[in-house]
Amino acid sequence: MFLVVFAAVAGVVGYVLYSRLYRPQGISLSRKLFPVMGIDVSGHTRRVDFRKAKKQGFSFVFLKATEGATYLDKTFQSRYTQSKQAGLPVGAYHFFKFNKPGKLQAINFLGQVKGKSFELPLVLDIEEWQNPTLKSRKEIIKEIGEFLAVVENKTGQRMLLYTNENGCRKFIKGHFSNDIWICSFKHKPSIHKPWTFWQYSHKGQFSFAKGFVDINAFHGTNTQWQAYLRKKSWIIDE
Repeated sequence: MFLVVFAAVAGVVGYVLYSRLYRPQGISLSRKLFPVMGIDVSGHTRRVDFRKAKKQGFSFVFLKATEGATYLDKTFQSRYTQSKQAGLPVGAYHFFKFNKPGKLQAINFLGQVKGKSFELPLVLDIEEWQNPTLKSRKEIIKEIGEFLAVVENKTGQRMLLYTNENGCRKFIKGHFSNDIWICSFKHKPSIHKPWTFWQYSHKGQFSFAKGFVDINAFHGTNTQWQAYLRKKSWIIDE
């Protein structure tokens, strides 16, 4: 009995710590200052009604496609179709694993997105959380470069790089000039260049989704957003 109670208490404590340390509440942003908002989702995100999301004022969605050298997000294909049917501009991202070769990860990603068109950039997600490795920072940067070279040579387009402020300093600044999708839950991001998207909360709660969704802001006005969409197009050949 003691072990059962102990396990239950430990589980509750673990969940609370996880929620506070790894799923921070985030902050609130003014729609007047940031009129263009969007979401990003993965297999960890529960039910999402993309039509309702658009009706409630969300303007874009990034979908997780792959992770590492072999993992395929099981929700990507259906959510890609649903997002398109809802009329939401779509982008796709790959979670980069530090312990896998960049070229193999790029091949995995391209295999998942082939034959599809995207209004938003393809994204490389670079973060240290849940990414243990014995490789040096120099080796990780090299593998990131290998990934980008394969995808960008295939598509003819620059990728968007997702990370937090620490990751930006460690892996991007001075090495890659790509646009940045920055993650910051406590304050407005401060990095070495202007950011394009800002993920400001992991805990958005709306009637169009069951559970939490990640919320993002575009760095610009509605007019600038429309201009951004007009000049971007990613069509991945078979």
